Amino acid sequence: MSSKHINQGAYLPVSEYLEALAGPDPEPSSVMAEAIRMACSVVAIVDDYDVRSMTPPDMIEMAKRLYLVGAIGMAEYAVLSFKPNLYPHFDASDPIYQAMQQYPKRRRDYIAEWWGVLNACRAKHIVGERNAFVCKIIELLESFQPLDDE
Repeated sequence: MSSKHINQGAYLPVSEYLEALAGPDPEPSSVMAEAIRMACSVVAIVDDYDVRSMTPPDMIEMAKRLYLVGAIGMAEYAVLSFKPNLYPHFDASDPIYQAMQQYPKRRRDYIAEWWGVLNACRAKHIVGERNAFVCKIIELLESFQPLDDE
């Protein structure tokens, strides 16, 4: 997979938005309807999970559901579902994959787990695309936390 696909995710690509505006229906209502549909799908999915306390099978199921509705791309799906063979920048020797194999039913704080991966990368002076992608995964998981009621 080329690195140009690394930024796929929950947002509609600009090209699709522009195509909708230039097409036979110049109103962005269809694009807005798609964005609302996707947002509702994502909310319905993440409401079933707590990224601060879930098992690896739960994370795999959530990632699959998010991927199937188009909320995350293949790269995000690959790393969140612990399938490094789907995404070449991650491999089975990474600590997070090894940890998930040890106790597959233990609940985990996935935000903390991914911060651990980022800190390990920084400690080994690994920089560049991989760090940026780990940061994106952390940001994605943090967006799945419920909003604080104040």
